[in-house]
Amino acid sequence: MNLPLRKLNSAYYHYRVNRWRWHPRFRDNDPSVRIDRPIFLLGTQGGGLTLTARILRRHPQVVSVTGDRRHWAGADEMQNVLEGALPEALSWRTMELPGLGSGRNSWLYACDDGLPHYRGDESGASDEVRDEFRSILRRVIRLNAPRSGEGPYRFLDKSQSYTVRIGLIQQILADCGPKFVLLTRNPYAMCWRAVRRVKDLVVMDKPLEEKFEIAVQHWANSMDAALAYEGRADLAWWRFEDLLVSPERVLAEICRFVELPYLPEILPSADDHIPFGSASDAFDRSKWYPLRPGLNDRYLAEIPEWAAKVVSRRCAPLLERFGYESLPGEDG
Repeated sequence: MNLPLRKLNSAYYHYRVNRWRWHPRFRDNDPSVRIDRPIFLLGTQGGGLTLTARILRRHPQVVSVTGDRRHWAGADEMQNVLEGALPEALSWRTMELPGLGSGRNSWLYACDDGLPHYRGDESGASDEVRDEFRSILRRVIRLNAPRSGEGPYRFLDKSQSYTVRIGLIQQILADCGPKFVLLTRNPYAMCWRAVRRVKDLVVMDKPLEEKFEIAVQHWANSMDAALAYEGRADLAWWRFEDLLVSPERVLAEICRFVELPYLPEILPSADDHIPFGSASDAFDRSKWYPLRPGLNDRYLAEIPEWAAKVVSRRCAPLLERFGYESLPGEDG
């Protein structure tokens, strides 16, 4: 894409991100708009949420915070798009965490020191928070649902911080039947990737060993926080690696769980057209098609033994639960 088209694409992308601020369809809380089994994708940054969300957003019954199926590669996290409009308990909460020196906290909000500031459970579901969040969901659905077609449309979101806020969301939306889909990815690869690529960790003025410990805390606490609601919320988990290897099977399972008709055509293909107004990374077609089952290989080859031992020590029950094997030569 040449420079003028990139600028036009960026302008339209930001228009879709911000149009809720002035669009008349977002202004009124229409009680007739049904919040029907909203779908929340959970996990950590880099854990496959973006790809999975884009696949599901191509479904004709799904809408997101910035559009319907025609805008499946735009912004998809209400915690970011609606920052300033959401109740504080469900917002991104950009803040300085003591001793961590960051304001965005992409891989910090669920570490041991960050979790108390971000976690949300049933106790936070006041009438005010409940009414405000449900009103925003109705207005988002009303804004983004197609003008023609049959509803109710299913809202889908992938705000990662909601991974540690399931209890709060479940309490607020209990009568709406929310669906929680947890995606996991090998923590040996994920945590090493995080200290090499996630800006909040890369720029942190701490030794690599301390930064890696924080990354492992974040991954483990995120998974533990979600799994704590198995049996208490409508939650199921899948390994992202399995989606990459067997996309038809895993997507069909996810669709069955969230109660969407399975449509093979929403899976990535070589003929897909990236819609105008997409996020800039969407135009890197290698991130869309073909799927890359070897996504972890680089990080599993790079991770040093000391780092692998940190993962094995902190994440042993989760490794067993999700079926991830210890690295060769790593005795845990």
